[in-house]
Amino acid sequence: MRPRKVPLTSLSHSLVVPHTRETRRLFTRLSKVSLLALAKRWLDPEHVKHFSPNLVLPPPDDEEELSLEEAQEVYADFEKENAIRAKDVAERMLEMEWRDGATLLAIAELEWQYLIDHPSSSKWQSFLLSPLSTSHTPLRPRFYTPTFLSTLQSSLKPLQTAHFFSALHPSLLSLTVLRISLHSPYTPPSYPPTKRSSSIFFLAFPSGSDHVFTTLGASNTDGLRDSVLAAIAHAVSRPHCRFALKPGRFVAKTLESLCSHRGAGDGAGGLGAGWSVYLDGFESSPLAVPRVVQPEDEDGEEGEERKRRKMVKARFGATGVAGDGRAVESAYFEVDEMFPSACKGKGKDVFRPTIGVRLMGAHVFAGVRAMAEKKGGGAVVEKLPGWMLGEEGVTSGIIRNRKLLRKMADGKFSKA
Repeated sequence: MRPRKVPLTSLSHSLVVPHTRETRRLFTRLSKVSLLALAKRWLDPEHVKHFSPNLVLPPPDDEEELSLEEAQEVYADFEKENAIRAKDVAERMLEMEWRDGATLLAIAELEWQYLIDHPSSSKWQSFLLSPLSTSHTPLRPRFYTPTFLSTLQSSLKPLQTAHFFSALHPSLLSLTVLRISLHSPYTPPSYPPTKRSSSIFFLAFPSGSDHVFTTLGASNTDGLRDSVLAAIAHAVSRPHCRFALKPGRFVAKTLESLCSHRGAGDGAGGLGAGWSVYLDGFESSPLAVPRVVQPEDEDGEEGEERKRRKMVKARFGATGVAGDGRAVESAYFEVDEMFPSACKGKGKDVFRPTIGVRLMGAHVFAGVRAMAEKKGGGAVVEKLPGWMLGEEGVTSGIIRNRKLLRKMADGKFSKA
């Protein structure tokens, strides 16, 4: 993981932040394998300048100094010794090589490694990169990391100075992830920079998609969040090619789920549910040999049960299955419909209550599918609307006149 070039006006990778309870926790929450991999990288002669290890032994042996090779051998022995736990590795790193503090790059890599080890540790929200003018603006912006970071830093000055970290996702190779920490330009860098949750956040740019994913909280409406979102929109724009960030109304805890619904792959944009059956037996590569679709085994199934199972498969397709990489933990929809008994009324006599429908669980659409597959499960698959199957590709919206809409700033409704 080679650190990329950052703008000259941004904070340096090698700035050391003194240890606090929060920085120590970054070490102690990682596994032994992750800590040893980071220690090996941080002591590499090519990267050691960015991590500032203190190789002088602590008192009373402060006149002796370890070499890089000797420090590397210590962690190599830790890797071979099964009795050494993650706690022991973290104590060694905090009390020896990095007892003076952790650099900004080290803090960024510790958070990035935790995100890789625990994919569902953060809540991600999608934003649509909407062109302001269709005359000269392509449908999808071109993302180039150094140019984006330089423009973003210029947009945030002079109110904030930033530290940037970028890397390619190890499993989602078409995803570029940026970690951005905002600091005051008038005080030395610290961790965390401020008490605001928007001072440290991740951005993810899927290749070939018109969406960007971020951990900026949807409920955080302070001025810093708004200014950061405006700066992101400015950074992806170019002369005569402007974009605006609009909420994508899709929230999930894993990048895998966001890439499935909002990336550029199969089923993105909400066409995953019933439409996925048309992809069965086909490969995305033109050089691949088409797979043979095996006939279904219907032995032992009654007519009603077989009919219900086929209907569920037709409505859900290959989605709504545990472990399908499309897990959505929460969805909320407002049903704003007129009651049939009051439709004939006029004016104030029209009864149109707002009913909230909230789905929560490890995989809400898989739960709906399980209810539809089970006889007497409480869900009639033929009457389930598309927004309850995940067909619309959103986790929030307003149902009005049996259509999924979104409410505009002026109070009017438009298509989702």
